[in-house]
Amino acid sequence: MTRFAAFSSELPHLQKSSDAVRVALVGLAGGIGYCHIREYEKNPQFQLVGGYDKFPHDPKVADAMARILKLGGKLYRSFDEVLADPEVEAVDICTPHHFHRPMAVAAMHAGKHVIVEKPLTPHVDDLEMMLAAQRKTGLVGCVQM
Repeated sequence: MTRFAAFSSELPHLQKSSDAVRVALVGLAGGIGYCHIREYEKNPQFQLVGGYDKFPHDPKVADAMARILKLGGKLYRSFDEVLADPEVEAVDICTPHHFHRPMAVAAMHAGKHVIVEKPLTPHVDDLEMMLAAQRKTGLVGCVQM
């Protein structure tokens, strides 16, 4: 069994809460992205509305993209497109950690709540910039562990 095995089985249809947080997932190729999709499927408090990956033609991304489409989500062509979508309330960042700070700060400045996969950042300066953006916007910023 691999960490990607969860995609091989179907979950029963789950009624989402009427006030579910609408999330776009960024970074689809890794096992963590797959796990997040699966968790959004199971959680009635979150609605996965779309996904984006910088390398959409990577074969590892294909299963995640298909799953997002099957859930009724959309696929974005750029991170800017994610940020411009008024349907997206929160951005879940599952990219390599060197993208975390610029993406999290941009998302907060675009009015989106942010979930970042661990590690948040390996650099204190990046952390300070992320915290400054959170304080300035008052939006939720959290680390997924």
